[in-house]
Amino acid sequence: MTEIISQRLKEEPKITKFQELFSGLEVYLVGGFLPSLLMAKPSNDFDFTFPPSESDNVFKVLKKQFGKEPFLLGKTHVEKTYRISTEWGIIDLTEFQESIEENLIKRDLTVNSIAVRLSDAGLIDPLKGLDDILQKRLAFNSEDSVVSDPIRILRFFRMLSRFPEFTPDERSLDLIKKHRKKINETALERIGFELKELFAGKGFILSFKLMTEMGITEEIFSELLVNDKTVLKSEKIFLNLEILEKYLNNNPFEFTFSSDEKASVRFTVFFDFINKYNSGSVTEMKELKKYFSYISEYLKPLNIPIQIKGPVSKIGPYRNEIIQIYHKNTPSLYKITRLFKIFGDDLKQLILFSLIVFESEHLPEEGEPEDFIIYCQEIYDEYKNSRYIESPALVTGNDLLELGYEEGPEIGRALYLIEKRTEDGYITGYNEALDYAQEILHYRISPTKKFKTFRYFAIAFLFFFIYISSRIFFSEINFKQALKLMSLKSIQVNGIDLPIKKLNKGKSLFPRDFRFYSSLADCYEIKYFIGKKDYGTIKTIIEYRTEAVARAECIPYLSADLGRAWEIVGENRKALSEYSFAMEKYPRKLVYRIEVIRLLKRFGEYENARDVIIKGLEFTPNDKTLLTELEEINEKLGIE
Repeated sequence: MTEIISQRLKEEPKITKFQELFSGLEVYLVGGFLPSLLMAKPSNDFDFTFPPSESDNVFKVLKKQFGKEPFLLGKTHVEKTYRISTEWGIIDLTEFQESIEENLIKRDLTVNSIAVRLSDAGLIDPLKGLDDILQKRLAFNSEDSVVSDPIRILRFFRMLSRFPEFTPDERSLDLIKKHRKKINETALERIGFELKELFAGKGFILSFKLMTEMGITEEIFSELLVNDKTVLKSEKIFLNLEILEKYLNNNPFEFTFSSDEKASVRFTVFFDFINKYNSGSVTEMKELKKYFSYISEYLKPLNIPIQIKGPVSKIGPYRNEIIQIYHKNTPSLYKITRLFKIFGDDLKQLILFSLIVFESEHLPEEGEPEDFIIYCQEIYDEYKNSRYIESPALVTGNDLLELGYEEGPEIGRALYLIEKRTEDGYITGYNEALDYAQEILHYRISPTKKFKTFRYFAIAFLFFFIYISSRIFFSEINFKQALKLMSLKSIQVNGIDLPIKKLNKGKSLFPRDFRFYSSLADCYEIKYFIGKKDYGTIKTIIEYRTEAVARAECIPYLSADLGRAWEIVGENRKALSEYSFAMEKYPRKLVYRIEVIRLLKRFGEYENARDVIIKGLEFTPNDKTLLTELEEINEKLGIE
C-alpha cells in the first residue's frame, strides 16, 4: 500500500512543483493534502514543516518564486505558523524543533499526521494515519494536541465537512465536549479560516449539526445572540440550512455554484436565521441593511475572504426582493433590471437564497416552489442575455490613481462618464479612454497625491506656527505687565507675589524665553532682601539664574547676576567663575573686571588679579580705578 501511495505522489504534478522549488532542502509536506489526494479530492492548501536550520532558505526561495514574504498567522499559536497566498494555493509554514516523527505525533488528527519527504516522496507515518484514512476514521492524536492548540477542535469539523464519509471517533468527541470553551483562546483569523473551509465543504450540514450539538457553534457565535444563547442547539436553525442543502445537492437551476458561492449562501442563511430570532420577525430592508452591515464588520477580524463575505452583506438585505416581484401581477421591469445592476454575477446566489426563504416562509397558496424556480431561472436567463452584463472596463480606478489623481467620488464619476461614452461609441480603446479621463479630471482634481501631502504638511505647519505665535504673544503681554508690577511704587502697594504670578504664567506659555527666569530671580532677590532671608528663597534665586544662563546663550550680565547669587550663599569660587565668564565675553565692561579683581584679592591671588588689571588697561589705559588697583597690588607684591 505504501509503495502505491508513494508512486501516486510522484505522479502528482503539484508535488513535483514543490519538489523542484525546495530542491536540496529538508522540507516535509504534512497536513490535509495527503488525505485529499487519497480521497481523490483536489486541494490547494499546503502545509510544510522543516527544521530551524532551513527556515531562512525556505523563506528566501518563496520570496524569489512569488515576490512576497509569508506573514505570521495569529499570535496565540503554540507554534509560529506563517502563511503565503500564491497562484499555486495557500501555503502554511512551521518549524519543528525535535525530529519530524515527534512533530507529527504532536499534530492534530491522525490523518493529518503523515509527512511526505519532498526529496524522495517518501512517507513518514508514526501514528498509522494511513490506516485511519482507509478505515475512514477521524480522530485526534491525543488530548494534549487539543489542549495545546484549541483551533484543532474546529479543524476536526472542517475535515468532517470536507470528508463526510469519515466517522468521528467517540473519544475525540468527548475531548471536544471537555475542552470546547478553549476555542475562544484562538486568534480570530485562524477561526475564520477554518469556518470558511467548513462552510464550503460537501458535508457541511452533517459537520455543522454535530458541531452545534457539541456546543462549538454557541461558543463562536455567542456575540450575535441577544436573547437565549442556547437557541443554536434548536432544530429550527437547521430547517433553512437543510432546504439549502437539498437544492445544492439537487441543483434545480441551469447554472452551478462554486465552493465559495455555496459558502457565502450558507453564511447568509445562518446569519439570516439569527436576525429573525433576535428581532422576532423579518424586518424591512432598511433594518436588514443595518444588520448585515454589522455582520460585515463582525466578519472582518475573522478575515473571511471578500468573495465570500461580500455577497453575504449584499444579498442578505434583499431576501424578499425577488419574491415581492414574483407576487406582482405585473412584474416591474425596473426592479428586475436594478437587481441586474446591483448584483451582477452574484445574482444566482440571491436567487438561491430567495428560494430558501420562499419555501420556508411562504404559504402554499402563494405559489409552489417549482413555479418560483422557473421564474428565477427566467430572471437569470434574462440577465445573461441582457446588456446589463458588465464588459471589462477600458480604464479602471487603479489606472487613474496611478496617474496621481486623488481617490474620491470624482474618480467614480469619471469612470461613469467613460462608460457612457464607450456605450455611445465615442470611445473605442484604452488610450482614448485614458485621454478622456485626463481631460475631465484636469480641472476637477488638480492636486496630485504628492501635492496633497505637501498641502497637509503646509496646513499643519501653519497651525503650528499660529499656535506658537499666540503663546509668544500672550507671554509677552504677561512679561510687560510683570515689569510694571516690579516698580518700587507697585511693590509697595501690591507686593512682590503678583509680578511673580504674571512671570510664571508667561513662562508656561513660552518656556524658552530667558527673560522670565531672569526676572523671576530678580523678584525673589527683592523678596529675600525685604523679607525673611531663608535658604529656600536663595536656592530658588540660584535655580532661576542658572536656567536663565542656560537658555540665553552667552549673555554676560546673566552670568554676572548668577555670580552675585552665588556670593549671597558664600559660594565665592562659583561666583568668580561666573564673573570671569562675563568678563571674557565683554572685556571692555569695567564692572565685571572689578568684581573678578575683588574676589581674586579676597582669595589672596594677587598675581592673577594683577594680570586681570593689566589686561583691562589695554582697553582703558587711563582708567583711574584700575590704576589705583594696580598700585595697591604692586605694593602688596613688592613691585615698584
